Amino acid sequence: MTTTEHPGTLATIARLGAQVGEGPVWLPDTGDVAWVDMPAGLIHRTRLGTGDTATTIVDAFLGAVT
Repeated sequence: MTTTEHPGTLATIARLGAQVGEGPVWLPDTGDVAWVDMPAGLIHRTRLGTGDTATTIVDAFLGAVT
């Protein structure tokens, strides 16, 4: 199941073993979702449809991305 088949439903988009995955932000220009692993200091950007994820190490406690 993809979220495009069932709009408004929840779905796992990436299994990365995040300590605390928070603050998902939809990026309509790319079709990605950006989100943070707060205590680990990681910003993830996941492509919906493929599940491919790029991770940026910030090395600081994060609350959100905008």
